[in-house]
Amino acid sequence: LVNSGGKTELCGMLPALERSCELLAARPEVNERCPTYLAGAALARLLPHAEMRPHFDTHARLAAHLGLRVPAGAAMAVGGEKVVWEEGRAVVFDDTYVHSVTHDGDEARYVLVTWFCHPCDVAW
Repeated sequence: LVNSGGKTELCGMLPALERSCELLAARPEVNERCPTYLAGAALARLLPHAEMRPHFDTHARLAAHLGLRVPAGAAMAVGGEKVVWEEGRAVVFDDTYVHSVTHDGDEARYVLVTWFCHPCDVAW
């Protein structure tokens, strides 16, 4: 939806997202004021019975997942701790910790994902 270069073309293609894109693009934590690698926001879908293998980022940034549509069976592990999304609630974590996602449910899971400047980043 947005990155350090501003709104992506997806915002213009989906008028229903325009206001959300404007609000996100105005936030210094995810726009060009945040020098961290790949700061921005995106919609993330995880299909039933899918997974994201353990991974981590090597740049100092935080990630936030806002549950939009969260059916039973979808969960994330961050630094060895299980996290379950809730609709309308955000989960914030340090993206340099190993994290993975599993989905044993029967409906797609949707979250708004943002990656933003870590408060300890000296450039921020």
